[in-house]
Amino acid sequence: MSAPEKQLIRRLSRSGVIILALILLALAPSARGQALEGFRHYFFLSDQRIVTVELINPQKAILNYINLGDTYEFLEAPGLLVLDSEGGSFHGHALEIEDSEDPNNRFKVSELIQPHVYVGYNILGNYRLAGPANKVYFKVGSRILELEPVLERNFEFIASRVGGLNLAVEN
Repeated sequence: MSAPEKQLIRRLSRSGVIILALILLALAPSARGQALEGFRHYFFLSDQRIVTVELINPQKAILNYINLGDTYEFLEAPGLLVLDSEGGSFHGHALEIEDSEDPNNRFKVSELIQPHVYVGYNILGNYRLAGPANKVYFKVGSRILELEPVLERNFEFIASRVGGLNLAVEN
């Protein structure tokens, strides 16, 4: 590993969210320079939350949500909105819990997320877009977040950095 890579890792471990924000800002221009055609990965970052959405197929999107704040967050499946280039809008319908211990409790419409917790869901819905995805929004409580499109290679890099965050540390 080169010296610059080691230095980046040390900085990420000290102030993960701030550095992650800078990385995202550096990567965002490469996404904006591309046509939105083919974008399947989206990302949102603030001091209160990290959200990723990956459009998998016409029936499923993957949502990963990290609540960095000190308050509970209310997530609803219909809060995921995908707009296509033809003007169509597509909402989520149900949260699917993949590793549910009770098969009768596998699907939900909403979930309350406690502070400093990571959750991942499949959001089932009708995502039969007539054209390429143009915008992705996600409603959390009373906030509507606009997620940024990210190239797949950059999304994998962001996901690896987010996966290394220690949520027990408040910094």
